[in-house]
Amino acid sequence: MTTMAKTRFPDTPGGSIPIAFSAFCPCGGTMMLAMVEAARGRAVPDVAPRREAPASTRWSWIPADGRRALVFHYVDRSAGPSAKGALVDDPPTEQQIRNAIDHPDRTFREPARFGAIAIGAAEALRLGLPKDPPWIGFYENKPVPPARGEPSREITAVVTRKGKVVAGAEVRIGHAVGPARELIALDTRVSDAEGRCVFPLAEVTALAIVAATATAGSKIIDVPGERDFVEVPLLELGALEGRVTKQGVPVVGSVSLTGRDGGVHRVRRGDATGAYRVDAIVPGEYDVCVEGIDPSNHMTAGTPTYDRIVVPDGGIVRRDFAIVAGTRVDVVLRVEHDTHNGRAYLIAGEVAAQAAQTSTELNALVKSLDPRAWQSSNSSRNDGTQMTTQFLDVAPGVYTLCVYPGDYAPNRHPEQPVVRARIVLGAEPARVELVLPPVRRSGPAEPARRGPTKPPPIPPKR
Repeated sequence: MTTMAKTRFPDTPGGSIPIAFSAFCPCGGTMMLAMVEAARGRAVPDVAPRREAPASTRWSWIPADGRRALVFHYVDRSAGPSAKGALVDDPPTEQQIRNAIDHPDRTFREPARFGAIAIGAAEALRLGLPKDPPWIGFYENKPVPPARGEPSREITAVVTRKGKVVAGAEVRIGHAVGPARELIALDTRVSDAEGRCVFPLAEVTALAIVAATATAGSKIIDVPGERDFVEVPLLELGALEGRVTKQGVPVVGSVSLTGRDGGVHRVRRGDATGAYRVDAIVPGEYDVCVEGIDPSNHMTAGTPTYDRIVVPDGGIVRRDFAIVAGTRVDVVLRVEHDTHNGRAYLIAGEVAAQAAQTSTELNALVKSLDPRAWQSSNSSRNDGTQMTTQFLDVAPGVYTLCVYPGDYAPNRHPEQPVVRARIVLGAEPARVELVLPPVRRSGPAEPARRGPTKPPPIPPKR
């Protein structure tokens, strides 16, 4: 709103001048003073409002691979001080800066060890660096907006239970990924007295939403790209409990529930007596996967046991499980260096596995198979020349061991060759040794580094 005022000043020609200023402008009084001084023929001081740049930023340069990375510093809850960004030229191009901000592909743990050089406020302003990149919300409980330049929309959610609105419910919106439809939250809000919450910077893509209170929860509800309103009904939570045994002896087991009709994924481990209980289950139909625990590394291992259950509204289901007691397959892979590793699958039979010649074909194959027909190794050790891994509690039969190479180098080519071995397994443990071919890359290799390695990600079982 703009206001016109006629103000009288004795020492100005004519005695009065019209003054225009905005009622919403915080510097309106300062601007008016400047106009008055000009009308009097006096020098006008520099009265424009100034915003002070912050003294420091969380951006820095890190030398890497003969170049430098533009990175943003943060604290990872599990790994401690970290920095994430991308390699850029010197000077960086506008597109490289944008990629480092919006699509980082390099992570540095304890970045000070890599010689991080802080970027000051003036340099950050010149480069166009924001105070925070959009992805920082994943680590600091902030909303994650769309990348710069991408559109957004406002989504309103209303939480209800038995037809009545629910206040104080936690509502999360994000991407549902994988067969278990795990929700990667982009924003979290709390419903108000009318059961409403608004997500003002939602992506214009297919999203999913879920809500919960202490005693009730919703199924995962899809929100198509063209919708801006969704109702989220709550149901009374149920539970699954029972006991896990192997050859009649109680064992620690991992019980995983995957919803078949929108139910939220749940995983719990039992205790040494075999007892387990999975709480906060949204009513619905679930696939249940039960696995043993390797005592040497406390990771799931062995041939899974599967079942299907229906959890009623507010009900408790009891189910006991007996997991397979089989033998062990030890695998030794000869590798190039200590960042080189492999993903190993043990597939029942020998016909289907022969058709998978590349890593992409192999991953597609295991996704298409019954989950009872294959296992993946989930723990490995690498001493620089060989990687060792194993499969536990494998039932007797004929299997095909399929392995493809991988490492932590950037620009790893997605198509890796598959090596395989036929295994006839009886009651005795088996040992297999294979030589992994070099990793195919579409970019320069990273120098070898010492320390434990992890296998590349695998498709989860259905």
